Amino acid sequence: MEILWRNKKIRKQAEKKVKSNPICKKRLNQLKQAPCYLDIPNSAGAHFLKGDLKNFFAVDFDFPARIICAPIGGEFKNKKFAKETITTIEIIEIKKDYHQK
Repeated sequence: MEILWRNKKIRKQAEKKVKSNPICKKRLNQLKQAPCYLDIPNSAGAHFLKGDLKNFFAVDFDFPARIICAPIGGEFKNKKFAKETITTIEIIEIKKDYHQK
């Protein structure tokens, strides 16, 4: 997938983690190498979110932190993203607890 970043601060935060944590490096590589959302390995824990973050998905990163991603340009089917059409994402934040309002 193509990966875009919401801003430089988030990208630098991720790059810093990648240098010190091999799991973080592996996770970003898995996202880059996956042709679409459906090709993200199950071990990444990718899942769509609910509530205020509806239409975003999270991926495990640096426990308990997750990468929050916004699909770019994917198609909708039955009011949900067609997962096979998600080929570009924007990483909008790295967050420990996205369940809080």
